[in-house]
Order: sequence, then C-alpha cells, then structure tokens
Amino acid sequence: MKTFEQTFAEADDLCRQGHKVYQTWQCLYCGDEVVANTSNYWTEFGHHERCGHVTNLRVRGCGYIVIKAQKASRSQAAAPTS
Repeated sequence: MKTFEQTFAEADDLCRQGHKVYQTWQCLYCGDEVVANTSNYWTEFGHHERCGHVTNLRVRGCGYIVIKAQKASRSQAAAPTS
C-alpha cells in the first residue's frame, strides 16, 4: 500500500498536467467508498457527508480518480498568426 505522501505526489503530478483529480477513501465508520466533492484539492481528514464521520486519511489511506483533460483537436487549436 502506498503512503499518503506517495499517493498525494502522484495526484499532484496529474493535477499539474491539467487533469481533474478527486480524492477517494473508505469511510472508517460505515465502510462506504467516498469521493471528494472538489477536484484538485487534497486533505488529511475526509468528511463523509452521509454519516458525518471524519476519517484520518494518513492512517486509513486514500486513493484518487482522474478525469483526464482533453487534448485540443486540430480544428480546436488556435490558427497560426502571420
């Protein structure tokens, strides 16, 4: 299992590449899989809105999901200027 710092470093690198990264974790109280509401924001304590529990993610561990940024197609790319 990766440490919190290793997971954060990977997610941070993806953010810097322009992707949307959402932190994920398993709620320690109810066991639900939780996805953060805000992309590209990292926290040490995950609040589960449904049951109200706060999980220490440094201890419990966490992951992330990525929504990759689209590359501009040729038709979307800016035309060269003269």
